[in-house]
Amino acid sequence: AAGRGRCWSMVILITAILKAHWRCGKKGQIKKGGKHIFIDAGANIGTHSVYALQSGYFDRAIAIEPNPENYALLERNIADNKLQDKVSLFHAALGTEDGEATLELSANHSGDHRVRIDESGQNADAKLKGEATRETITVPLRSLDSIAEECGVKDITSVFVSIDVQGFEAHILDGA
Repeated sequence: AAGRGRCWSMVILITAILKAHWRCGKKGQIKKGGKHIFIDAGANIGTHSVYALQSGYFDRAIAIEPNPENYALLERNIADNKLQDKVSLFHAALGTEDGEATLELSANHSGDHRVRIDESGQNADAKLKGEATRETITVPLRSLDSIAEECGVKDITSVFVSIDVQGFEAHILDGA
């Protein structure tokens, strides 16, 4: 797993380029009808996963969301779109290793929950943004590698990774 971090980093670095090709319909590395996998880290309610699968560019998706309310809506969204057989769902946060994490809940934005980096809640950035006073819950923590392995992902050249995790991206890459 330690050597794969550089490979995952390359996948993530080229994501913006591939996303432009995918959205614009240009010929790129992601072609319709291929055996491509869409990984949605911080999936929220799954709109990106649903769109990716319905676009025809991806035949599988892996959606990871730590917030319980968002995860329930993610499950419903996948079911309502009849995509249960194409999506592997994970109720967890992503990080450097498997374990547990503290999730800070946003009181006014369902897409702004975040994994607490400083467990004391006393860092300057947390105080400035009011994050130290947020309600928190404990959620499962998984590494990208452990989820990929569980889902049988062996060839990461066919993987497109979308990460929207409120500043926790580097920790996810450390776990890849």
